[in-house]
Amino acid sequence: MRYLFIIFIFFVSCNNDKNEVIESAIVGEELHENALNRNSFNPPSDHPIKAEFMLEDQKGLNEVDAIYRSSVPSSKNEPYYDNLRQIGFMLMIRNGLIEYGTKQQKLYYINEQLESSANLPNFNDFYLLLNSLKSEVSAKELTSYSDKFYTKNLALINETSWENEDIKTQKINELNEALRLFSIE
Repeated sequence: MRYLFIIFIFFVSCNNDKNEVIESAIVGEELHENALNRNSFNPPSDHPIKAEFMLEDQKGLNEVDAIYRSSVPSSKNEPYYDNLRQIGFMLMIRNGLIEYGTKQQKLYYINEQLESSANLPNFNDFYLLLNSLKSEVSAKELTSYSDKFYTKNLALINETSWENEDIKTQKINELNEALRLFSIE
């Protein structure tokens, strides 16, 4: 029996030179090894968002937002769509979405994360983004976003076939720690 790993999400992490992409959060499925190309989940390096992510000197928040909105939705039918959304979200966070984004921008990216099938690399940033809206959005609405995000990601962690239980436990702990960043007061 042959196993092929289906990638639900790429953790995108860069070294100091911002040019090393690391894959993780892989879910095992029994499939013929030629049935699915693992690389199909990796956004092409020439996609505007991935290309911007890899640059040393990036454009400003509003320019990156415009690139995201003009290029990511058109990739909706691609197998790398959710990974592209995660890369774009990290890029927006890195360019100051939490500190300088408008309410409209912040809500747009919260909804993008809620619509993604997985958010494993972005637990902390999601909850920090929610916290940044406390003075602009009702506690009830923020709690609703928090609950949806937590429930979806906890289910994904529990449904994933991890290499070992320690990794699963670590992911659950990361999600719980991120949730602690969010507090309605």
